Amino acid sequence: QAVINIDDPYGRRLADEHPDSWTVSFCRPARIRASEIDIRADGLNFLLDIDGRKQRLSAPLCGEHNLYNLLFALGGIACLDLDPFDFLEGVPHLTLPEGRWMVIGNSPTVVVDFAHSPDSFEQVLKLASRVAKGKIITVFGCTGNRDRKKRPIMGEIVSRYSQFTVLTTDSPGGEDPELITAETLPGIHIPYLVEHDREKAIAAAIEMAEVDDLVLILGRGHEAIFDYGAYTIPLYDPEVARRCWEKRHRNLI
Repeated sequence: QAVINIDDPYGRRLADEHPDSWTVSFCRPARIRASEIDIRADGLNFLLDIDGRKQRLSAPLCGEHNLYNLLFALGGIACLDLDPFDFLEGVPHLTLPEGRWMVIGNSPTVVVDFAHSPDSFEQVLKLASRVAKGKIITVFGCTGNRDRKKRPIMGEIVSRYSQFTVLTTDSPGGEDPELITAETLPGIHIPYLVEHDREKAIAAAIEMAEVDDLVLILGRGHEAIFDYGAYTIPLYDPEVARRCWEKRHRNLI
């Protein structure tokens, strides 16, 4: 048996060739289907239908890709001749890998993500644009000793989805952070702030955000060591972001 996504044209061809497969879809008749999907920054709600049996579920996951992954997992369970409904009580307790779409707080929403390439920037920023109620403020920097041609591309992608960006450093290694920023700036065509101290950059973004805004801190995710080339320092974006978010809320009391 197989689990096949029939929202994909090639998947539909495969399903035609394997009529006993467990088909998955959001919008087509399928054996495993999610509908009435509501995606928020801190999770999603949907109606699950497996061979006509239905249950409404909430999951602390974000994005359609994670919902597809969940449906595929349920299909895998079904392929083992087990009842997927016996496993649904665990769905509200699912967690993403550390550093992937980590929601630090709300009002404003603050999210830390490991995205550090043009493709991953595109995917995460697309998701942010879908769930953000207000502006998107993106904190990012390009890593040192990597492909320099990608730097303005990263800036352009950020500019396409964000309304403001704070340019900062991201483990520059032996490179000059100011040079890295200078090579990133040609891609930026939205209002921006340059702050090479990453902790101050995160603090500035959270401080300037309005309650409905989404602050997206990209590039490091779960990484806890910041590399300056000649030396390293401990720096963990989720901890910095949580401290800045809590400080902002204390100041509002």
